[in-house]
Amino acid sequence: MNNIYINGRFLSQKVTGVQRFAIETTKKIAKLAQNDNKNIIILCPSNSNFNPFSSSQNVKIEFIGKKNGYYWEQIELAKYCKKNKIKGLLNLCNLAPIRLKDNNIVIHDIRVLQHPKEFSILYRYLIKYFTKKNVKKAKNIFTVSNFSKFAIENYYNLTDVTVVYSGVDHINGDNENQKQEDFFLSVGSLEPNKNFKYILEFAKKHPEYKFKVVGGKGKAFANVDYEQLTNVEFLGYVSDSELKSLYSMAKGFIFPSFYEGFGLPPMEAIVLGTKVVYASDIDVLHEIYADILTYFNPNDVNSLELALNNPHIITEDERTALLEKYTWEKTAYKIYEKIKG
Repeated sequence: MNNIYINGRFLSQKVTGVQRFAIETTKKIAKLAQNDNKNIIILCPSNSNFNPFSSSQNVKIEFIGKKNGYYWEQIELAKYCKKNKIKGLLNLCNLAPIRLKDNNIVIHDIRVLQHPKEFSILYRYLIKYFTKKNVKKAKNIFTVSNFSKFAIENYYNLTDVTVVYSGVDHINGDNENQKQEDFFLSVGSLEPNKNFKYILEFAKKHPEYKFKVVGGKGKAFANVDYEQLTNVEFLGYVSDSELKSLYSMAKGFIFPSFYEGFGLPPMEAIVLGTKVVYASDIDVLHEIYADILTYFNPNDVNSLELALNNPHIITEDERTALLEKYTWEKTAYKIYEKIKG
């Protein structure tokens, strides 16, 4: 039996899009591996505090080392793998231990390289250094869209990055018949690329609309006076069940992001019955969603007003087609076929 080893640092982090990708992909890889009589071994830092794989019989979690964060990933995880002669480590969240060869790695995007001013000097130096080393030593490199594939291959002069789209079947439409309420929803970490200040600017101009925003408040919002906007409610992090209800009840979903590797929240909204999704007019969202979103210019607040007056109502056929195209089974299969040995 050949075990498949996975970098489990994501189990010590809050669940945003990248961690969701890792969790759901691992579940489906486990099913494929079980058919081949293989076990999945997830190597985690000692501060990992949840296990979403309890129902998978062939998934085992091993806690290694005493530290966490980059030190754990680059030093303790690398040391453990070298000592135990583990090859082909699967890294699902952008980075891998640079001391190891033949890593399998999913690089979701290279935003830190394309928009460095959005990050601290130390952070962008570390990510740039680690990613450069990872790319040179990787056995397989994956990413989540053709947009990111082109960016990665162009930046690093590569030709063999494999696209594995994210899925959306981790949530269901159980709440889609809930009564619609009079608010617009936005979801995502409150960082510069997510452009949630756009929502604030629009809310100031249009007090007649109500907005709810889900996500942690990043550094870009440190000096924002939230209390002055009575029509905007920041909910912070919410549970999966709360998020499902919010998606289902919202009269529309707004996604003003400047930059995405894939852009999962609009898809979650559509699955849970949101009939209108307003989204930034950027290349990657056109790639993933084609014409079913209502697009607006993320640099022009007036553009959203025009979009609100001319929405595209998402049909059931469009929703079904999206669900069939983007599944975690497809994501996992493409990765598994490359790494299974």
